[in-house]
Amino acid sequence: MNTQVRVAAAAVALSGLMTATMMAGPADAKPKPKPVKAKPFSLTWNAAATTTATKLGQQIDFPATTFTAKIRPKKRTLSGPLVLPPATTSVKLGQLDLVKITMQVAEPSKVTGKIKVDGPVWTIDAKQSYRVLITKVTGPAGLVNLVKPGCGTARTTATLTGQVDFTKIGTPGGPGDYTMSGSYPIPDFTGCGLLMDGLLSSLVAGPGNPLSVHFTG
Repeated sequence: MNTQVRVAAAAVALSGLMTATMMAGPADAKPKPKPVKAKPFSLTWNAAATTTATKLGQQIDFPATTFTAKIRPKKRTLSGPLVLPPATTSVKLGQLDLVKITMQVAEPSKVTGKIKVDGPVWTIDAKQSYRVLITKVTGPAGLVNLVKPGCGTARTTATLTGQVDFTKIGTPGGPGDYTMSGSYPIPDFTGCGLLMDGLLSSLVAGPGNPLSVHFTG
């Protein structure tokens, strides 16, 4: 059973049918059946994350990965690991590459989220905490790494919100093609080197860095 069909089935459960009973009938009607509770289950999506380092004005596209979430219909929650592969971007002056920066999301917590159900529409509010590492800063040729191992920030937290509309199965906005968006702060960098700590903090650290994750499957 593919993801869209399984999630559509879950939507029915999350709409409250797992605890609902049949409406009362005539006095001589048969006894109502006991309510059926939906058990927790897991679903997997492909995940493509994009962030923008606001101070740099630079979009960073992470390589695609997968996200497996455990959904608990009774509690209307989801949780699961999301590990983003390292991503490399170039800081440019016009069309000239000045430096290449490789960024990594390190020590990520599980993604945790709450699901609000309004008819066929789920609204998902989720968060994840992690450290931001810069593992490499080089010139255009990529020969010399200017940062020390362990260059990174304290933990930060991203908050994301998205909607899934189950009337749009097979189209954007449906359970097999939706996006969650939000932002996160980047704390100051430490452990990068005597000069690089201040330089990277001034160039990269700051609040309100957009993040979006496109889920397909």
